[in-house]
Amino acid sequence: MPRDFFDPKYKVNGIKREFIGNSFSKEELASQVERVTGVLDDLYELRPGVFVATNIPAVTPYEGISEPFFILKNGALVRDDFRSELVVVIMTPEGLLVMCGCAHAGIVNIVRHVSRLTGISRIRAVLGGTHLVHASRARIQNTAIDLKTAGVESIGVSHCTGQQAERQLAKVYGDRFFSNNTGTMVEFDL
Repeated sequence: MPRDFFDPKYKVNGIKREFIGNSFSKEELASQVERVTGVLDDLYELRPGVFVATNIPAVTPYEGISEPFFILKNGALVRDDFRSELVVVIMTPEGLLVMCGCAHAGIVNIVRHVSRLTGISRIRAVLGGTHLVHASRARIQNTAIDLKTAGVESIGVSHCTGQQAERQLAKVYGDRFFSNNTGTMVEFDL
């Protein structure tokens, strides 16, 4: 889990503060599972060839976080930069498989970070959300081009991508683009 997983999280609109964090404690979770691990390292190995990446730096200028998400730290609300978002990375002989949740940290930031951490520039596929549902047309176009330039060979997007971004990614990726919805099965030779 991310290092800030149990920190109270809020969505703030004006004076309205809505709790959007976990409804359970670390102790409750620990009583239900064998082991709870907070990931601090940039790249944490789960098993040979399977990693979790985190500490995602915001290096792509157009991938700023505009949502009003905050974390309560030492009694003060601070903007959530989503650096601690977790990404699953699987190494294969033909390149990396990168699996994201919502990609709040920016899908291009994530791909560049994973590539830098592993030293592998070939990304067989990116699977998951891209958080482009409310993005501008320019950001969507830049994202599609930068993913292709970064070595992403195929992309399967889900929930928070949005129709406009799906159309642009499909245009750039052709038959190497697909909607990755609940129940979609994708097979890769490992």
